[in-house]
Amino acid sequence: MRIDRLFRFEGRVGRAEHWRIAIVATLFETMLNAAVFNPLDGERDPLAIVLGALATSVIVAATLTTAVKRWHDRGRSWKWLLIVFIPVAGAVWAFIELGFLEGTPGPNRYGWPDSGSPFVG
Repeated sequence: MRIDRLFRFEGRVGRAEHWRIAIVATLFETMLNAAVFNPLDGERDPLAIVLGALATSVIVAATLTTAVKRWHDRGRSWKWLLIVFIPVAGAVWAFIELGFLEGTPGPNRYGWPDSGSPFVG
């Protein structure tokens, strides 16, 4: 998968790729929040806040796109994203299903399993 596929909803993403993207997004977002909202000098720059919000929007879009493709890998539609709105149980369900359960073997209605990285060809 190429990096431009991070923002396309079609296709599938396996567990390993899902975890890689989730970890990188979490680390980047943590560093971004620390820099923007807890600067060393104690001053919050309005421009930094706007740029931080834009960067967060990109991270959220990539993360949601990856979650949709992970649901596709499990043979389910994007609508399964809505399960996280069920307090506690929905988030736990999504965490287990997306993070730990295998995708459907072989092709499904969303395509073939994706074995590549978003950073490679």
